[in-house]
Amino acid sequence: MIRTFRAASLLSLAFLCASTAAIAGSPLKGIDVKLGKNPGGGCSARSSGHATECVTRQKTDDAGSVSYRDVPAGNYTIAIALPAGVTRAHVTVTGSTPPVSTDITPSNPTINATFATPVSPKVTVVWETMELKSK
Repeated sequence: MIRTFRAASLLSLAFLCASTAAIAGSPLKGIDVKLGKNPGGGCSARSSGHATECVTRQKTDDAGSVSYRDVPAGNYTIAIALPAGVTRAHVTVTGSTPPVSTDITPSNPTINATFATPVSPKVTVVWETMELKSK
């Protein structure tokens, strides 16, 4: 009886681990991040690998980050498309003044950042809470 319980418990734990795709604090990979000049929008940055390509929207990498090059000083809005089910995510922006480290939600998916000097900022997004739906 103890062996049966132990085997059933291990099987349940393995199923739970396999069905949980991410852990709170994990990077959000492959989501859209849009950096726009505020006010006015338009081209505001270059991608990290392309010196002449105008980039306003990028997808996050495996680390949940996007990098921009040669962003002029100014005020910017960063819009993040949270995937279905994610109810809160934490965002950090390097190079902003003051530093940005805040939470976003589906109803408030944008943040403002100010760059005092030209910079090459990095935006990183990790999920904090997720709505779990039963099957």
